[in-house]
Formats: sequence, C-alpha cells, structure tokens
Amino acid sequence: MKKMKKLIAIVLCFVCLATCLTACGKKATFRKAAWGMDQKAVIKSEDTEYVFAGDDILYFNDVMYDINTEILYTFKDNALSEAQAKFLVMDWILEDIIANYKQLAEELTKQYGAPLNEDYHVWKTDHELYEEYKDDTEFNAMYWKILEFKYEWKTETSYYSLSLNYKDEQINYVFYGCPLENAPV
Repeated sequence: MKKMKKLIAIVLCFVCLATCLTACGKKATFRKAAWGMDQKAVIKSEDTEYVFAGDDILYFNDVMYDINTEILYTFKDNALSEAQAKFLVMDWILEDIIANYKQLAEELTKQYGAPLNEDYHVWKTDHELYEEYKDDTEFNAMYWKILEFKYEWKTETSYYSLSLNYKDEQINYVFYGCPLENAPV
C-alpha cells in the first residue's frame, strides 16, 4: 500500500510539473517569439545575429517567407509589444511584388483564418489623381499612389496585417503583428 501511494505521489508530481511547464511556456506569435518575452528571450528565439539592439528595439536581417527581410521587434517595459517584417523587394518589379503579396496573403489566411476585410484594396479617394486614374490597373493605381493593399487578421492573442504601398518613392511591403489588446482596429 505504501509503495502504491508513493508511486501515485510521484506520478502526480510529474503531471503537475508537466502542466506547469506547459502553462509557463509561451506560444510563438511572431516567428519564434511570443508577446511579452524580454529581449534576451527574443534574441535566443532568433536563428540569426541581431544587427542592432537598443533599450526598446531589436533589429535582425533574415529571410521570411522566402524573401530577404528586415525584422524589427519593439519592446515596452522590456516586454515584446510589436513586431514587423519589412520585405526587401527593391530589385523586384511591382507586378511580381503584387503577385507575391496575393500569394502570401493566401498563406497567412491559411495560418490565421479569414481576414477581417474581404477586399484588400484601400483606395485614396481624396487624392488629387484619383478621378483621373481610378480605372487603371492595380499596378498603375499603386504607382499613382491612389491604391494601397492591406489585409488584417485577428487571432485569440494577436493582430496581424500585411500591407503593400508605394510611398516616398519606395515600395513598402510589410507584415506587422502585435498583441490583440494593442490592435489598431
């Protein structure tokens, strides 16, 4: 009887330990990092060396979704509060970037579920060139800065967006994430 009680006590200890370890571990929410991690934990989660580190920023260069990427982690009170991946596509032509955007949006939809918005087109109807070029192709409308692309997703814990635009004479193709409580929508 004593052996049985001892065995049950040992098994219960292992179950409790396993439960605690599982509950304490944070599920990855952006790459291999999770919201709330401190800088040291985020650095450990990355497979590459950081390029820059400050009190509230970590910056890495790596590949994400098969694209060379600048990855930026932002911290508030030493806890990961947002992250973004800026895809480096300056050597690509815009038609290829648009096609890649649509393909990546499909991948993210499989991962995060249906986007909040069905239409990714964001028209700048107040732009002075809108009326003249509103019927152009997506490529031309983006070039004239009257069209941007943006999809948004929410999960139980996170907000994500994928945006593509042409501003300040450069193409901006960005995947962004933050905890749900910091979501802009």
